[in-house]
Amino acid sequence: VSLSPSTSFGFDAVNRKDAASKYLDNLRKSSDRLNVGLKLFLDNQGEIVGENSDATVLLTYQFFGLSLVRDFLSSTSPVSIESDVIRAIIYVRDSIVQWLMKRNSSFQKTSSSADLPIFNNAVSILALCIKLLYPEHWTSAFNDLLQLGTSVLVRGLKELDIEVVMFQEGRSKNEITHNTLIKDTMRASNAVENVLRYLCEQVVSRVHLEAPDELQLC
Repeated sequence: VSLSPSTSFGFDAVNRKDAASKYLDNLRKSSDRLNVGLKLFLDNQGEIVGENSDATVLLTYQFFGLSLVRDFLSSTSPVSIESDVIRAIIYVRDSIVQWLMKRNSSFQKTSSSADLPIFNNAVSILALCIKLLYPEHWTSAFNDLLQLGTSVLVRGLKELDIEVVMFQEGRSKNEITHNTLIKDTMRASNAVENVLRYLCEQVVSRVHLEAPDELQLC
């Protein structure tokens, strides 16, 4: 998808923006938006330095790609997911985890970096993957989350609080039931204990050196 001035979509300059917006809206509704979004995100990686035009283009592609992925995951019911969809979500999870592992270190050093919206969107997507896959298809989700560092963990837990714990009108009975399963499994396993131990050891003991805002989030 290109929104450069050279892209006419068969219209004059006045209608070009509207045509592009309609095209993107149709893409958001496409049944293939998960694959398209992930491809946009993964195929437009590169070093983001400053606010030059190349960096802006990369960030735009990445952000829109992730928005398509998040759209798909948000509209997927956590109950009775078809096997091919499960495989697709697992692939999304693995791709996001790899990206976060690569970017996490630089993000913690420069929390105001240009790719902060991409980082936050990626963590949000990972939280949706946990919501859809845990516990049936990703039993180690919370232990894996601990391996991604404090920034990912704290922001991921905040997203899960919104997606799983907090009450929201409009949620289906199936979603509420599965959210209850997530919470019950966390309590029955050592997930909560491990997370609390990590937060106490890593966040509280080192917050004055790394990221003071994370203590407030916890």
